[in-house]
Amino acid sequence: MTCAEPMIALTTLCLNRLRNLGATLSLLAASAIAVADQAPPLVPSAASATATSVQPLALADILSRADEDQALLDQVRRLLASPDPVAQLSPALDGITRSVDSQASLASASGLGQVPVMRLESLSRQWAFNERRFSRWQAVEQRALSPYADQALRLAQRRAVWSATRAQGILDALPPVLTQRVDTILQQIDAAEAALSTALSRQDALKQRASVLQARLQAGAASTADAIGRIDHRLLELDAPPLWFGMGLGTQLDSKAAIDAADQGLAIESQFARDYRAAGGTN
Repeated sequence: MTCAEPMIALTTLCLNRLRNLGATLSLLAASAIAVADQAPPLVPSAASATATSVQPLALADILSRADEDQALLDQVRRLLASPDPVAQLSPALDGITRSVDSQASLASASGLGQVPVMRLESLSRQWAFNERRFSRWQAVEQRALSPYADQALRLAQRRAVWSATRAQGILDALPPVLTQRVDTILQQIDAAEAALSTALSRQDALKQRASVLQARLQAGAASTADAIGRIDHRLLELDAPPLWFGMGLGTQLDSKAAIDAADQGLAIESQFARDYRAAGGTN
């Protein structure tokens, strides 16, 4: 063995250990990255989110913001001065409610199980007719009422900005004239929010009535569909009526039931015609 061979062996051993150490470090780094990817993102607290979402105004922006808020207040005043949408929407909702009341009373007079299938199908069409009327009313209601909630939200956001600005003491550096104007803006925001709150309370009451009516429409349509389904299911089980029924030899009870069913069917058709005419003949 030459003198160089021990040196070569030592160098080879060192290189192998360095390679193993590099592979180990690479594996540890990959594991750390995987754990970091699986870790849930940090979610800021509600307090910090609120603090960062509302920023105070800069001193140079106060005058322009006062002008913008004055324009917003003018829009709110015009909105509140327009005809009350609740007064305009209530009659149509009352009409649909009366129709649903009539349908419910006819259906509960003797129970849907005693109504012929043709009349049940007519009643089902009447439920569908009123559901379409309600859908059209709901679309008009959303267009008419959404500006009120939108403006209330905008006013609340503007108030939050002014509050943050005052909390930072920025308003203390204003001249007295500008301070008076800011105070006037805030007073007008108070009055506008109070007026919007009154309007929104009336609108919420109307929306609650509409929600109850929608539930009744869905329940009535579902119960009528179930009654038709039960009749369809019994078609596979019922025998033909006795021969003497066709000869007019049935009992008086059977004749009375037939007359009652005919009267109820006529009432259903007549009510449908009245509701259709009252809705202007629209389908």
